[in-house]
Amino acid sequence: MTDVLSASPREAARERMTSVIWTTALGLPIVQPYRKAKKKQILTALQSVFISDPNLPTQVDPVKQSAAFPPNFVHSLDATHMMLTALECRASSITFASVHDSYWTHASTVDDMSAIIRDTFIALHSSNILQKLRDEFVDRYKDYRVPLSTLTDRELCFILSSLVHPSREVAPPAKLLSLILALVKRSNSRYAKEDGTKRAMAAAKEMLSNAELEAGKDTVESAVEMPPVEEAAPVPDEDVIEDFVEGSEESEKPKKRKAPTKSKGRVVAGKLDSDLQYILLTDLLPILPEKGDFDVAKIKESQYFFS
Repeated sequence: MTDVLSASPREAARERMTSVIWTTALGLPIVQPYRKAKKKQILTALQSVFISDPNLPTQVDPVKQSAAFPPNFVHSLDATHMMLTALECRASSITFASVHDSYWTHASTVDDMSAIIRDTFIALHSSNILQKLRDEFVDRYKDYRVPLSTLTDRELCFILSSLVHPSREVAPPAKLLSLILALVKRSNSRYAKEDGTKRAMAAAKEMLSNAELEAGKDTVESAVEMPPVEEAAPVPDEDVIEDFVEGSEESEKPKKRKAPTKSKGRVVAGKLDSDLQYILLTDLLPILPEKGDFDVAKIKESQYFFS
């Protein structure tokens, strides 16, 4: 295992071994198993076979981990609802059977089971599910860090919004805040142009002095690595650009050559101070929006909901 304090950001990125883990309302832990499989090729007389050990602790697959979490989390809610319904049916001496997401009972107790399904659904979704999930993530991953070099423009905007959010109990370090602000401004991405990010940028500027703002900008510029300059292709004479069409009185207008795009270079995290090369994972968690005004208890009034 590479020492994260002495490893480069690229090496540290390969050492991320933690899966996404959360706990259901019933206290059951959910661990996503998606990892990059190490395959070994076996040559036989008939064919070439690749084998892998799924239980081998290898680097997590970030694409599968992130893509699978939303549906898996929703499925865990559905499974929790089913278990709560089964427990309540047992307490009421009602026979309960389930096939995937369909619940079954005897004809004489269908209405009673439907009422239980609605009650358990209301009880589950009346709780602050997302806030509990975020609190668990903050507690579970509070000491985890991710390399700055692996962050996308969207994640940088998330971090900036998190650092300046009013609910934050401790003010962020000025050195870190000025760096993230400078990176967001430099990216000029579509995420940086969203209203939420613009408000976060304005809030960050109010929290920083002019000297701190300049220091963040200088820190980013000093870490920029420009790509090698390629030799420009010779521009043909104007007479050569004009292409006369035989038999035509008018010649085609010469096409204007676009000026080459000036590269801004890339920010190399390894050139930053060691305390700026890694970001707290909890700062990557987006701030939850306010809950809507829909009253989930209203479904109890509908006899056709879960029937």
